Amino acid sequence: MLELLVTLVSAQRGGDFIEGGGGLDFNPILLQGVRGYPEIRVRLNQRAFQYASGMIADVISQEIKRARIPPIVQCLPQLSGCVQIYNLYISRYRYPQQVVMYPAPPNRITLQVQNVDFGVTGNLGGQVVILLPIALTGIIQINIHQATITVQMSVERGPYGPYLRVLTCNVHIGYADAYVEYGGIMGDIANSLLRQRISKLIRRMIPGQICGQLPSVVNAKVNIRLASLPQAIAVSQMLSKLIGALVGGISEPTPNAEYCKTYCRGNVPIDQAKPVGPAVAHVLAPSPAVVYQRDMVAGPALAPQISRAHYNQRTIIARGLPQRFYETNQMFFLTAKVKRQFAQIYHITNGNAIPTGVANSVAGAPSPMFAPPSANLCASCPVNGGQGDRMSVIRQLLSNLDMRKLNDLYLSLQILNTQATFNGFIIDVVGESSPNAQRGTPFGPFPTMFPSYQSNRMAEFIVSDYTINSMLYWMHRNQFFAGRIGPETPKFGGLLRTTCDGDEDEEAARAHVHMGALNILKKRLRTKRVASFAGKGNRRKRQDLGDIGVCLGDILPGVKEKYPKQNIAIQLRTIRAPSVVFSAAQGGQVTLDALADAALDIDGTNNMLGTMTIATTVVLRPQLRGNRLTGSAQITNFKITDRTGSLKLEQDALDNLANLIKGVLQEPLSDAIQKGISTNTLTRVLDGLPISLVNPEIRIIEHGLYIATDITIPPSLLGVDVGQC
Repeated sequence: MLELLVTLVSAQRGGDFIEGGGGLDFNPILLQGVRGYPEIRVRLNQRAFQYASGMIADVISQEIKRARIPPIVQCLPQLSGCVQIYNLYISRYRYPQQVVMYPAPPNRITLQVQNVDFGVTGNLGGQVVILLPIALTGIIQINIHQATITVQMSVERGPYGPYLRVLTCNVHIGYADAYVEYGGIMGDIANSLLRQRISKLIRRMIPGQICGQLPSVVNAKVNIRLASLPQAIAVSQMLSKLIGALVGGISEPTPNAEYCKTYCRGNVPIDQAKPVGPAVAHVLAPSPAVVYQRDMVAGPALAPQISRAHYNQRTIIARGLPQRFYETNQMFFLTAKVKRQFAQIYHITNGNAIPTGVANSVAGAPSPMFAPPSANLCASCPVNGGQGDRMSVIRQLLSNLDMRKLNDLYLSLQILNTQATFNGFIIDVVGESSPNAQRGTPFGPFPTMFPSYQSNRMAEFIVSDYTINSMLYWMHRNQFFAGRIGPETPKFGGLLRTTCDGDEDEEAARAHVHMGALNILKKRLRTKRVASFAGKGNRRKRQDLGDIGVCLGDILPGVKEKYPKQNIAIQLRTIRAPSVVFSAAQGGQVTLDALADAALDIDGTNNMLGTMTIATTVVLRPQLRGNRLTGSAQITNFKITDRTGSLKLEQDALDNLANLIKGVLQEPLSDAIQKGISTNTLTRVLDGLPISLVNPEIRIIEHGLYIATDITIPPSLLGVDVGQC
């Protein structure tokens, strides 16, 4: 127990906790949860039952009018014969005075149809013996008045999903009347002498006929549709929609820094930008002479030096109870992969263009076309001064994610248990993400509770932070959180160099400036870099790290000398599953913890430089403004350590580097959270479930996301014809 407490205290320290918790590949604080607790909870309130009552009333009216009643055979020993009533159908119907559905402890739902009238018409047959055998003929009319039907049902978990089971059925008939038409002499005798007796007999028979058919009606109209509901949702489907709503545009190819520098001026193509100076000696040819080629691949373009496991498409085989899985087309992030690009270079002489050579390959080219670069592609480039799309750095990092690694991950929506009070009905759902929805996450959820007061909304939901943590755990196990930061990554291109921009200027200046002037220049550049490195001063404009004259060559002098004028690539992978913790503190906040290794190498080679460990903590404070879920985000901890000692760096240098990177990431992260997502996205994420959220209220509670909302359900779920609603 003492060892566990020490481990948990270490986990609370955030960035100081580096080793991963005694070999655990998840945050040890999650061990405080209890396995078996529900991860998603739903409470249906009185207004939800009122809404359901209206829909059920339409179903009942529709089914009563369509009912086909089986033949009735009643033998009469007193008359030594039997009476047959066949071809029965509902010939008259008056809507019930009231249809009420309400919860009843411990886990039941009661449906009551009050004061309904209906009539049944059928053919009369059979024979009786009155001295002599007499055949019975004619049409029998049965009228039922002031009938009340009360049914109790339970919601249970079945092999194909939830289903309703009829527990009890009671039919009370206020008045029944039966008579015979076109029955001849026997009909007249029956109407005059036996009408009251026959009516009492019908009054006793009808309840059994109604309750006997009720389970089959429930199965045909309700349970068959409940069985078609998805029992699991693909994680990749939900993640694609959430990321797309948060940052947008990640499915489109984005140009890299080299492409933007060659073909675009700011975020406008060169041929559309106004000249800013005299014509240069060498320019690109007019648009018909330029050909761009690229290959589009279904997944992200991977650097050749990254070793990745093979992930095969395979059919899902569910163990245990049969399950239905809901899956839509997966969204794969597309990244341009350039094979070859050549363009003729023209020399301008007295207005005549003369081809002089072939241009070098340029990475980041657009798709094959005989046209200049599209304005849309250049629009993704940063404008001068580094003021461009602040989301580009996050979008670039997300484009490295391989969604195919999530093909076998599903969020289970199976029911755990149900409970009812007089005010509401609670449904507990598994809510765990795991391979093929078979569970197995090595930690459990924290207990969550609904607010003590009763909401006036139709439904309340609690999504436990365990639902997200189980998803993050299996994503980590599938090596999903692996990516690359290279020279093409926005905001980081200038940093990932062994020789800084200022150093290159100094070398070029040696042939043209006096040594004294060179020393002054070097001193100014170093002063500028040191000031930026120490985090002094405020930048008035958004910049790339390279714009302030800082690069990794400053803190890796050995690498700078061994590999001058080279680019550095960083391969990222999590060494522990990221985790989130919901807390009601300070009005509600979400704490995200992540631990990853960053392997450095010379870009385009297999020359490994070493590995750094990054520990980060981000605090999100969501707010609901109108129909948008927005808020603020703050990186409270971003620590870089040389855990393996491979880089042989002082911690002070790594702390300065961490401060710089933290500042670059803070802006786009804040932008993404402030932009927020529409509450309609929550409904799109639940695509496949027959439910729509209306004006949801969202807030953070202890270990859960609380949603109070009104809901709508399509009438077709219960088999109601839309034209009759």
